[in-house]
Amino acid sequence: MMHLILVIAVVFVFAASYLLTFALCRAATRRDMLEARWREESAGSVSEESHERAARHGGFPPHGFASGLLAACPSDGSHDFYLSMMLDVPVPRVPMLRARLQDSRRGGAA
Repeated sequence: MMHLILVIAVVFVFAASYLLTFALCRAATRRDMLEARWREESAGSVSEESHERAARHGGFPPHGFASGLLAACPSDGSHDFYLSMMLDVPVPRVPMLRARLQDSRRGGAA
């Protein structure tokens, strides 16, 4: 009986470590994809001037710069931390940026 409990505990630990490793690898892969997309979009489209302009206007990045990143990420907020680092804005501003993007798309389509 004691051996069975030990085997179950070992299997549980291995399963938990496997799932944790899988989750961490998936998060790192997603982060790498977002960073690559950010580099592609910012390669020639954003100058230092526009960063200064964004800093003068409440710290929000230019519309074209953030729209691709915000569109690529899920809207559930699971990637807000990575977006805040890539867009150089505080984490609480990411949902505001997402709302602005959605409003502009609704306004542009109407």
